[in-house]
Parts: sequence; C-alpha cells; structure tokens
Amino acid sequence: MEKSSIKNYFLYFTLFVSGGVILIIEIAGTRILAPFFGSTIFVWSSLITTTLGFLALGYFLGGVLADKYPKAYCFYFAIFLGGGAALLLIKLNQHLLVFSDKFGFKFGPLVSSALLFALPLLLLSMAGPFAIRLLSREREHSGHVSGMVFGISTVGSLAGALIAGFYLVPNFSLSNVFVFSVAAIMFISGSGLILEKAPRWMIALAIVLFALFLAIPFLKYGQAKEGVSIIEKDQSFYSDLKVVELPYIKTVLMDGAPQSVFGKIKGEVFAQETEQIRRLLEESYEPDAKVLVLGFGVGTAADIFPKELQIDYIELDPKMIELAEEHFAFSLDGNDRIIISDARSFLRKTEKKYDLIFADLYHASAIPLHTHTKEALELAKERLNPEGIFLSNLVAGPKSELAASVIKTMKQVFPKVLTSARLGEEEKEVTNILAYGILDENFEPYFKFRHKKFEIDDSAGSVITDDKNPMETLSLERFGEFRKSAISVFGYQPLFAI
Repeated sequence: MEKSSIKNYFLYFTLFVSGGVILIIEIAGTRILAPFFGSTIFVWSSLITTTLGFLALGYFLGGVLADKYPKAYCFYFAIFLGGGAALLLIKLNQHLLVFSDKFGFKFGPLVSSALLFALPLLLLSMAGPFAIRLLSREREHSGHVSGMVFGISTVGSLAGALIAGFYLVPNFSLSNVFVFSVAAIMFISGSGLILEKAPRWMIALAIVLFALFLAIPFLKYGQAKEGVSIIEKDQSFYSDLKVVELPYIKTVLMDGAPQSVFGKIKGEVFAQETEQIRRLLEESYEPDAKVLVLGFGVGTAADIFPKELQIDYIELDPKMIELAEEHFAFSLDGNDRIIISDARSFLRKTEKKYDLIFADLYHASAIPLHTHTKEALELAKERLNPEGIFLSNLVAGPKSELAASVIKTMKQVFPKVLTSARLGEEEKEVTNILAYGILDENFEPYFKFRHKKFEIDDSAGSVITDDKNPMETLSLERFGEFRKSAISVFGYQPLFAI
C-alpha cells in the first residue's frame, strides 16, 4: 500500500473518531448541566445551540485556515487542541457552573454550555474543511471528497451518540467518559502529527500539553456544606442520582432535585401526603384493596401503607430500586410487586383494575410531559374499579397555572375532582397538593389528618392534551425558588456531576 494511501486512511479514521467525540461531548454534557440547572428544556436547547453555533463557526474558520495553511499536520494539530481544550475545561466545570449560575436557571445553561464546550467544538469542527482541502487534489473529484469527509464524520457522530447514550454514560463515571474519550482523540491526532512529520516544536508542545492536561486534577469548588454527606453517586439511563445524608434525614437527588425524604424525628412521618392516603384507605376501603403507585422513588410509600394492601409499584429506573434496597431499608411485602416500566406504557398494557391509583411522578423537578394529559388520565380512569380514585401529588402553588391546568384537565375526565393540602399551607406559594379524581360523585374523602380540603380556581388553566402540552413550561413557574431552596439546604457540591 502506498504511503499516501496510508496517510489518507488515517486521516479518515481521525475524522471518524473526532465526529464521535463531538457527540459524546454533547450527550455527556447534558449530564454535567442537568444536576446543576435541572432537567429543563433550557439545558437541551442551550447545548444544541452551542453545538450547532460553534460547529458552524468552526466550519467557516476551518475553511479560511485550510486555504492559508494547507498542511496535514495543521489538521491534526487543530483536533489535538480541541481535545485538549475539552479536557481542561471539563476539569474546571465546577467553577464555570457556579459562575454561570449568576445568569439564572434560564440563561445559566447557555452561558455554561458556551464556557465548557464552545472552544472544543470550534476546534474539532475545523477538521472537515481541512480534510476537504487536503484530499481534493483535482477539482472534478471535490464532490466525491466532500461527500466522503462529511459522510465519515457523520457516521462517527452516529457511533458516538449510540455508544455514549446506550453504553458509556449509564455504565461509567462521567469523568472517565470525558477523560478517555478526549484522551483517545488527542492520542490519535498526536500520532497524526508524527506521521505527517510536523515541526519538532509542534510535536514537543503536543506531548507537553497531553501530559499536563491529563495530570491536572478536577478542580473542586469549595467544600461540601457542613452536615451534608454524599454517600453514593450513580448514573442511570435517565439521570444523575445521588444519595445525600443530612442530620436525621436521607434523600435522593435526581438531577439535583430531591425526590424522596426518608427518616423520622421523634416519630413524625415526613411523607404527610402518603400518610393522608393511608388514612383515606383505612377509612374507605377493605384491607386488601388494590393500589397502583406510579413512581416508586425509594419506597417511602411502602414504609407507610398498611401491609395488607396489594400494591403494584411502577418505576422507570431500576437504579432507584437498588438505592432503595441499599440505603433506605426497602423490602418487598408478599402482596406487592415492583414493575420496571414507564407509567403510561404500563397503564396502556395492563388489564388489571385498581381501587386507587396514586401518581407521584417527577423527573427531577418536573412532572413528565406525557403522564397528566387528558389522554393519560382517561387511560388511568379505565384502570379504576367503579368506585376507584385517582390521586396525583402536585408540588405547585395553589394559585399557579400548573395547578389550575392539572385540575382543569382532571375535570375533563373525572366526574368529581377535589384538592387538599397540608394544614396552613393552602395559601403558600409552593406546597404539596393532592388532587383527587373520583368516579363516585357521592364519595367524600377522609380529610382529618393534617390535610385540609380547599378549592383551586382553574379559570387561568388550560386543558393539557398530547397535542398541546405546556406541562414542562408550567412546571418551571416554581423552579427558580425551588432550586434556590435546594442550594440553601444542600450547598453546591451535590449539584455537581463530576
């Protein structure tokens, strides 16, 4: 094989890997931002905006520099610097995230995306124009060369997306995903410098930077808040999970948002909504009533509900079950089942009928989009016995558009809809609201334990459907204050992915 052919194949291979690394950076980047800023549409929009914007800028700049410096070693050096920038900036991520926090939860993700990923993406994207310039020996073959360059780079990106999403991120620490991915492209491009006989100063500089960037540790932002301990960190297919312990309390943070609070102080149960449901069941149903719990969390409901109940727990993330068993003393009763499934998918497939369906569904700080639409509620209604009740736990303001919209949607489906909140909290800006969808209009729920019945004015709300679904936007009404509260309790450290 001719030496020029070997060099061309190596160039194409480098393009393939660099395309993969770009997508690994983008997908893994969501796991850097989400625990800090929440799993919001602003995070995804910011990452996509940064990626597309600086890829485009890199294409323009790469085209100019490729005409001015049409050397293969310049192609490899640009990729090497892109990898080095990614490695250095990700090790500074905690400081950059805290700086970005000054811009709020809407624009903070955009600022942090630019600070963390703009320079690496710009440098890596310069590879395409350089490759086309180097490989286009004759004008009549330029179309074929351009197609090969963009095709190979895109296939690399496809491979990177699949590997990152289905294998790397769920199974390895984010720090290792970033370090090994970026180190690989730096090593490959560094080898290209040697293959293309780059100037000695360039090769020496690459060796020094490679060693230096690998040696620099991840720089932490301060210390953990006093009394706050992170006792386990894990990545699942769905989110960043941390078990955090405070005096008398243990909780799980999903993408930075508390999901379940477990513990007792002088016998007081923290999960007052679950206690309200237990009293409701004791007063209104037989001991062996069939209950469906949509959203397992770490099994708080299992610690409160009567053992005689037949409970089916639906949980999307198997990692949550592992955390419940390891850190929250959860054990399954003989009457109960845990089913790993999406809530709506389970409702669609099952034929079983229930006396009560309790929806406690949150992905981090937001209610999943597809679980409280009119169509989803109609599906839940079909799975209730004739005198059954659908209950939803809403963390919202009683006067918020979110609460008004959920109640308005429930009234489209259930003959009778009631709401209750903790005593003294029915006027708070944000609280836990239980929304009751009742089939028997003569039935009046038990309201004697810590919960007070009150009405929500739904005139400002809108009916939520699969076709028109503002759920995520509505959930963001309370997100800013909710996030400030979490930071005041836990500090910044539990919000960092790496």
